[in-house]
Amino acid sequence: MSSSPQWLPRKIAFTIANKGYYVSLHSTSMFVMDKDMYVASIHVYPLDRVCIARFYKYNKRILEHKIQILSLLEKFCAKVEHKLVPLED
Repeated sequence: MSSSPQWLPRKIAFTIANKGYYVSLHSTSMFVMDKDMYVASIHVYPLDRVCIARFYKYNKRILEHKIQILSLLEKFCAKVEHKLVPLED
């Protein structure tokens, strides 16, 4: 894979999926699931190498997921922003 910025979302999605999560990638945004529960949504700004993650509060293991996913994002992104949000219906 190329190291150009446009490949950044795919590299991130592939890395998260290799940790056992299901990742649905759409352009520069992705949903991350663990089993049948949403864990996070991530938006990547490839040119600036900025990642914005929203972690869903209702998941009982959210702290564990948050730590693991943030550590992966920090490997690829120059800046990582994150917050807990309720899952919208």
